Amino acid sequence: MTPELDGLIADGRYEEALVAAKRLSIECVKQNRRGDAASALAIEGEILCTLNHPGKARSFVKEAAEFATRSGDAAALGSALAIDALALLRLGEVVKAQETVDRALATLSKAAPGRATATAQIVAAEIALAREDWAEAAAFADTSLSVAAV
Repeated sequence: MTPELDGLIADGRYEEALVAAKRLSIECVKQNRRGDAASALAIEGEILCTLNHPGKARSFVKEAAEFATRSGDAAALGSALAIDALALLRLGEVVKAQETVDRALATLSKAAPGRATATAQIVAAEIALAREDWAEAAAFADTSLSVAAV
């Protein structure tokens, strides 16, 4: 989303990244950039999942989905749905997570490939691993790598 935010996440400085993502989402809301706000909120949710706060993450991604829907931003909506699926998986709700990631992938098929698509593919791979479907997990992981390389 921003080089600063990407750098903080890459360095594992998740608390600082969470603050930066929150600041970014608020700035985007103030500027009426709903799609960008949705993307920032989805990143907040992803960070919260990393910090093992999936319940909190779900509240952020629900807000992200609302902003994305209002803005018509398919990539932001797909990202929010993918992170919601990740949070559901962390909460042990594998069936709901599968349904949600399927919706994310369907939504992202209407958007240009990018970070959101790669993230959704990785979440789908994690769900496949939880179901012990190794072949499907490998396929989603390979697809994620090819999308990320674009």
